[in-house]
Amino acid sequence: MKNEYTTLARLFHADRSSDAVKHHDDLVKARLEADSTFRTGIITPLGELFIATPAAMSRSVEDILLTERRIGDLWSQLPARVKTQYVRTFAAREIQATSEMEGINCNPEEAVQAVAMACGDQTSQSPRRRGPKQGDGTRFVGLARLYMGLCEESVDMPRSLEDLSRIYEDVSGKGLVGDGQKEGPSADGQADEAQPGAGPDEGDRKQAGSEEEGTSRNAVGRGQVDLNVLLTEMIGLVQSDAVPNLQSGIASHFLFEYMQPNHEGNGQVGRYLLALGLNRVLTRPTTLTLSQVINEHRSTYRRALAEAEDRINAGELTFFVMTMLDLIGMAQEELANELGLKTDQLVKACDLSRTLSSEHELTDKASTILCSVMQGELFGSATPIDLDEASDLVRMKKQTTRKYIDELDRNGFVSFTCRRPLKFRGSDTLREQMGLCTEGSYPME
Repeated sequence: MKNEYTTLARLFHADRSSDAVKHHDDLVKARLEADSTFRTGIITPLGELFIATPAAMSRSVEDILLTERRIGDLWSQLPARVKTQYVRTFAAREIQATSEMEGINCNPEEAVQAVAMACGDQTSQSPRRRGPKQGDGTRFVGLARLYMGLCEESVDMPRSLEDLSRIYEDVSGKGLVGDGQKEGPSADGQADEAQPGAGPDEGDRKQAGSEEEGTSRNAVGRGQVDLNVLLTEMIGLVQSDAVPNLQSGIASHFLFEYMQPNHEGNGQVGRYLLALGLNRVLTRPTTLTLSQVINEHRSTYRRALAEAEDRINAGELTFFVMTMLDLIGMAQEELANELGLKTDQLVKACDLSRTLSSEHELTDKASTILCSVMQGELFGSATPIDLDEASDLVRMKKQTTRKYIDELDRNGFVSFTCRRPLKFRGSDTLREQMGLCTEGSYPME
């Protein structure tokens, strides 16, 4: 315990001497100016935001980078179509999780349908032109479009309030409201002046440092927040070479949550920007699991935010960063285990495909399509194969491809979800042979 790295607030409250404020100020200065500290140069009413580097953080970063290598290896073993299906599944899970955190009901079917619409599989009007309707995926199409866009190399952080407003419009149907200035509530209802490095006062002693869930965020004043300035600094922080990528991405997420720039949609936009900010250092599968793990551990996440916003901690983000690194590590372990299991199941599915093809004397082209169908069923894809995709698989004209699909139908391996245009997926008989129930909730053994 003697060498444990502790929050400034806890040390301040433990100091019963008459010089507690001076001791606190001296410690803030020492931590801020330490060689192992990454200073952001961003001044807020909390002080200058900074991140120290205790040994535990160094170990966490190393573990994350090593696990990313393992995830990358597992991901590379999956066929292209499976990767596409998996990304869609991840995006749907993220939509459901990030919406749930805001108290917005989004069932799995809605999330899957929203992703399908965003990918052009189903005709839908933009939420900007038509009011969102509960029960279909329409109200989540904009959010689905954002998460699917994480797979594009050209995607980048917003560079202006106009860019940020467009993201809000995709999420909630409403753009960013305001003129770039926001008055943050203070403890006495008055806006505070930004006083970087200012020591805690008696009021802070009473209201800051609480670790109980339900601690009110914004318990201390934020003062006059210039969104234009802070947004520019947030973008600069993500792109800066002065702070390591993982830490800067997490710190920029805190800054966005601290700003709370809009009346609604902040949580969903903030978690999307977190994934976007970490997109250049983490694999796509990992960035598409962050909202899920945050939702599962939301009390831990919210306590970490409240602790970082405690003015007695003087802008130190070390513990918030460490909490987020722990959550990223949890997401990685779950993902690596799932990908490892699916990779093993994929090998078994391919073996079963060859066995079925031999038993039913399928042509090579029909066998190729069958293997793709089984991959889709194994990875829980709700997206059927259409005639165009099947033609690409066997590299034949559509009319010729139809006879191979009919061959699978005659042997009971596929069922049609649509005749015009032609779309199909694995039949219940095939799913049973794969060890899957009709809803696809039982994995293949």
